[in-house]
Amino acid sequence: MVPLDQLSEVAVLAFDNGLRLHFDSILLYENGSLPSSVMLSVLAMEEFGKYFSLSAYVFYTETNNNRNKEFEDNFLKALYKHPFKQKVAFGRDGFIASTDHFSKARDRYYEDLKQRALYVGYERKKGNLLFNKGINKPQQITRISAKEQISFQNELLIKILKQHLDGIIEFDEPEVNEILTSNLLDKLEKTSL
Repeated sequence: MVPLDQLSEVAVLAFDNGLRLHFDSILLYENGSLPSSVMLSVLAMEEFGKYFSLSAYVFYTETNNNRNKEFEDNFLKALYKHPFKQKVAFGRDGFIASTDHFSKARDRYYEDLKQRALYVGYERKKGNLLFNKGINKPQQITRISAKEQISFQNELLIKILKQHLDGIIEFDEPEVNEILTSNLLDKLEKTSL
């Protein structure tokens, strides 16, 4: 099994990468590359979901002093499934415990948005191509939908940052707590799309 401190390291790296992807999505939005900005915003959400999932797994595993190789292997494989990471972002250990956003992730809203922003082709439903829906073109991503996704992600980050700075929440990894500074809050709050 993977050492828990290594899983914590992956979690921290995922959080940091989520921030990078988020700020890159803002740059792409500002430069008019709307489909790519949406895709990176959803990828950022997935990296944050990976962080929350790994962080919670390490915490509960250490607390319960209970490891199961088969469970852990399946859990780590799930971290490569995009909808799983999107759901975790809105689960008990995510940004906000939200039934609405969790349901949207479960129903593949964010995954479909990412796919529409990335690929030309026909929509799919349960593996079947929907020829009658027309051809998806990433250029159909509007400024409004891109702004909505990126602003949503930005507001989630601002919320957890404010809670952290107000002493309401503390993260299990000291490295993440060190990332969550008032300078980062200022940078996020200055993001006006």
